[in-house]
Amino acid sequence: MEEDKRNQLYGKDVLDFVTVATEYTTMLDSLHEYSQYGFIKYTLKLLPLLYMKAHLLPDFEIEEPETIEKFVSEEEWSRVKLQLEQLIGELDNYKENIGRFEENEINSLSENFADIYQDIKDFNNLYATSVDEFMRDAVAEVKRTFKEYWGQRLVNTLRIMHHYYFSKTLSRDSEREIDNNTDEWIIEQRKNEWEIE
Repeated sequence: MEEDKRNQLYGKDVLDFVTVATEYTTMLDSLHEYSQYGFIKYTLKLLPLLYMKAHLLPDFEIEEPETIEKFVSEEEWSRVKLQLEQLIGELDNYKENIGRFEENEINSLSENFADIYQDIKDFNNLYATSVDEFMRDAVAEVKRTFKEYWGQRLVNTLRIMHHYYFSKTLSRDSEREIDNNTDEWIIEQRKNEWEIE
C-alpha cells in the first residue's frame, strides 16, 4: 500500500500538475512580459489545464494539517494582486450573479489570480523539498484547497476571461503577447526544466 502511494506521488498525474502549476506561478511572476490581451489569451489556455490537472490529483490523507508549511507571504500575495490590477486595468472588477433576489457581488480578477497563486506556490515549494512525507502533504493540501476554495475561483475567473476575450471591449494589442500555442508545449517545456522523463 505504501509503495502504491509512493508511485502515485511520482506518477504522471502529480508530475503533470507540478508542471502546469509551475507554469502558472511563472506567468504571474513575469507579468511585465504580457499585454492585457496576451495575458487573457494565454490564461484561457492555462486555466482549463490547471483545473483538469488538479482534478486528477490522487487523494492523500494529511497526517498533521497544522504542520503544513506556508511559503507565500502577504507581501508577495499583494505584489501579485497589484501587478495584475495594473495589467488588467478597468477589467479587474466584475459582478458575480448570486441569485434572482440578491444584489450582484463585485469581485476582483486580480484577487482570484493571487489567491490561486498563493495555494499553488505553497504547493510547489513544499513539493520541491523532495521529502516524501512533505510532498504527500503538499498534494493532499492543494487538492483540499482546490475542492474547497480555489477551484471555484478558477472557474469564475475563466468565465469572465472568456467573456472579455470574445467581446468587443478587449483591445487586440499584441505588442508583448506571448503565445505558446498549446498545453502540450507548456508540459514539455516544464518537463525539460525539471528533467522529467
